[in-house]
Amino acid sequence: MKLILLLVAVCGLVNCRPQDFNSNFRLANPIYITSYIYDLLPDQSYFYSYEQNDEQKKFERGFIRQGPTPEEDINTVEGSYSYVGPDGQNYNVTYTADENGFQPSGDHLPPSAGVKPKLGISSAALASLSG
Repeated sequence: MKLILLLVAVCGLVNCRPQDFNSNFRLANPIYITSYIYDLLPDQSYFYSYEQNDEQKKFERGFIRQGPTPEEDINTVEGSYSYVGPDGQNYNVTYTADENGFQPSGDHLPPSAGVKPKLGISSAALASLSG
């Protein structure tokens, strides 16, 4: 029994030894934010943007639009972001998010990326499911 406890203690000490970070772990260039702006306006709309030193950028603004009736206001977000992909190319995406969902667009995105598929369920079937 003492031998087993001694063996477990030695294994624990071996695993707790300091690691050689110079040979096992290389830090990449640190990524940090170079520019950041955020503004919340009195009408409950907002604006923010940031840029990072790795060329990643984002811009977004959100606001409330008047809906079909005064009680049905529509939250809307518009924005864009860009980044450098693993292949070295710069990718840009612009988007809108509103009552129609998230609608991205970009040269590298397929045209159907923001389209919601039709379910093909009749209104009678939906009414029967809702009780």
